[in-house]
Amino acid sequence: GEAGGAAAVEDAAKRLKSEVTVVLECPHGKAGLVIGKAGTTLRELQEKSGAALKVAPWNGVNDVRLIQIKGSASQVESVKQLITIKTGIDADTLPKVPDNPEAFMSTGAQHRQQQQMVMHAGPQINKTVHVPNEHVGLAIGKGGETLKLLKTMSGANVQVEKQCVPGTTLRPIVLTGTASEVHQAETLLVNKMASVGATVTQGVMHAGFGAAGALGGALGGYAMP
Repeated sequence: GEAGGAAAVEDAAKRLKSEVTVVLECPHGKAGLVIGKAGTTLRELQEKSGAALKVAPWNGVNDVRLIQIKGSASQVESVKQLITIKTGIDADTLPKVPDNPEAFMSTGAQHRQQQQMVMHAGPQINKTVHVPNEHVGLAIGKGGETLKLLKTMSGANVQVEKQCVPGTTLRPIVLTGTASEVHQAETLLVNKMASVGATVTQGVMHAGFGAAGALGGALGGYAMP
């Protein structure tokens, strides 16, 4: 029993070691043949060959779709033969390209990534705003959840300082990112504080908005008390 188990583990390790990933460029118009109706051909190709197969979503730009094949060298060959038989595309003639995991994300994830790249363009700025110490927990959230959300939604880095400004009950929050990211993070923060009637006061580096309360009222639909 134990020896069999050990052999199986060793076998799995060998398989992992010999696993290869091949990415082929397939003409966009032919990719549907590899996928089949509701993915039936794709499933059949995987079952018959034992390899893992993925077809990347079309990027909307060039006229190719990437097909990623993962498995042992013989499984990869087997898939290529099956593709040729099932679809009439000679898989051996398809160009091989370097593996690009990002291409195989869902289009939504790709879009978000592109957006982030666009959002991160531009010079980085730092801005400090202050919130009442008793409400700082609102900006952090349980287990840091709200803070994470603020960062994700705005793209800015949001750092809550450990100490109040000396002689006050105001806690500084430092926002870092492009002007639009910082603006977005501040807006979210203002809305969060407005929900309990608290105000975000501006740090030194700020000109441009009226009172933070008015900003919260306008953007969050909250009327400040």
